[in-house]
Amino acid sequence: MDDESEKRRLVFLLIAIIAFFFSGYYSLIESKYWLWGETASATVNRVYRTNEYSSRGRRRPKQAVEYTFTDKDGTSRSERDIVALSWPVKYGETVGVQYIPGAKHSSRLEGNSNGYSVLIFAVCVVSVTVGSVRLWRHAHWAVHGGKKRKRKKRAPRSELEWSDSSEEEGKR
Repeated sequence: MDDESEKRRLVFLLIAIIAFFFSGYYSLIESKYWLWGETASATVNRVYRTNEYSSRGRRRPKQAVEYTFTDKDGTSRSERDIVALSWPVKYGETVGVQYIPGAKHSSRLEGNSNGYSVLIFAVCVVSVTVGSVRLWRHAHWAVHGGKKRKRKKRAPRSELEWSDSSEEEGKR
């Protein structure tokens, strides 16, 4: 293999590792809702436009939805979620929310999930695993010259062989 091919593979592996960590973080958040999340009905208190800024500084218009709900412990909670402008929600209506009991600011409108992060995380796990195995094989081949170590097979000893060898040791 040429150096260019090896560099491309290494770059691909590094990108997969970075994507692995980012998608792993968002998958962890998503798994919290799957494992411990509860649902409740909430009343929308306010809907307004806001901006969300990307890591590159691009402004994306969104809408913020402020709502109030009662969790399973009977505590009234007022929180907000930021969703797309196309999200169908109006002031005063009742909406479903998912929340994590006992954790403040850990609720979201029902359906506003990040399920793609789990899929990306699974793809990254497979990519990092395959890339690491291929890199290890390539490095192993470079160090050992492509030779595979073979274990010597031992034939099982029968009882007669054991008795013969113990008799010989006694004669010595």
